[in-house]
Amino acid sequence: MKRFHTLSILLGVILLAFLIWEIGAGQLWRELTLLGWGLAPLILIEGVADLLRTYGWRFCLSEPHRSLPFLHLFRIRMAGISINYLTPTAGLGGDVTKGALLSLNHRGPEAATGVIIGKLSEALAQLLFVVVGSIAILRGIELSAGVWAAMLAGTVLLGGGMVGFLVVQKYGKLGAVLRWLVARRVGGQILEKAARHITEVDEHLRLFYKERPMDLPLSIFCTLLAWLAVSSRHGILSFS
Repeated sequence: MKRFHTLSILLGVILLAFLIWEIGAGQLWRELTLLGWGLAPLILIEGVADLLRTYGWRFCLSEPHRSLPFLHLFRIRMAGISINYLTPTAGLGGDVTKGALLSLNHRGPEAATGVIIGKLSEALAQLLFVVVGSIAILRGIELSAGVWAAMLAGTVLLGGGMVGFLVVQKYGKLGAVLRWLVARRVGGQILEKAARHITEVDEHLRLFYKERPMDLPLSIFCTLLAWLAVSSRHGILSFS
């Protein structure tokens, strides 16, 4: 695994060098010069947002991962974000990476549950941020009834899907279909093994929501603060 990490770093450095060569070091320097010191607060705000998201993610983790040093969790999360940026995996690649890195410290379903709950927390926080922001911005704008209806329907469908995902997690039903198929002897040993693993994940999810009911709201709150920080960055850009 250490060789894999070293190889990944080397490939990242090679990719960075190629991008600089392709764009042109002179062009990059001119763009940085135009931005000047105004770039510093933008980077700082983004860093604060990433720290808040990491802190929120920690509420989604179970032991022993929850006791990992904050900086270690921050690095794991940033590694996942890097995979999302560099690969066309629609966010799944980053989640798999985070789960794999968590598993290096402790193998078990806790790594999967941490990633699953964290994904739901980010999605709910983003939905709340968009809904509240839209209400604040659009209440002074006259829109047709059709536009309002379309926006409301889309929001309700999206929110309903997230709430449904929450209910499935809370009652440990992620593997319900697999268990149903295995009970009817469909899929053989491969499906039976998969059902056994996801059943362990379901049990840990159910215990998480039963024993720590406030952790998901706390995680959502921290992620909302991160989104507020990012929105202030756009305010700085508009002001400048």
